[in-house]
Amino acid sequence: MELYFPYLLLVVLIGIWAAKWNRSVLIFVLVGVILSPVVAGIILLILGNNNPKCPSCKGYVDPTASKCKNCGDPLPYTLPGDRGTSD
Repeated sequence: MELYFPYLLLVVLIGIWAAKWNRSVLIFVLVGVILSPVVAGIILLILGNNNPKCPSCKGYVDPTASKCKNCGDPLPYTLPGDRGTSD
C-alpha cells in the first residue's frame, strides 16, 4: 500500500516532463500507469523533445512563439492552424 504514492508521483512527473517536451500527456501517463513510469521515461527519452528549434541559435522555443526567447530572431515557421494565407 505504501508503494502507491511514489509510483503515482513518478507517473505525475512523467506527465509533466511529457508536457514540457510537447508530447501527449495522456499517452505517457497511461503508459506510466499500465507499464511502468520507468518505461514511459525511457520511451520519452527515445522520442526526444518535440519543440521546434530556432534556426539561428538552435535553442528550443515555444511552438506558439513568433520570435526566439534566446536570441530574439523572428521564427520562420507558421503557427499550427495558420494556413499561410497571403494578402
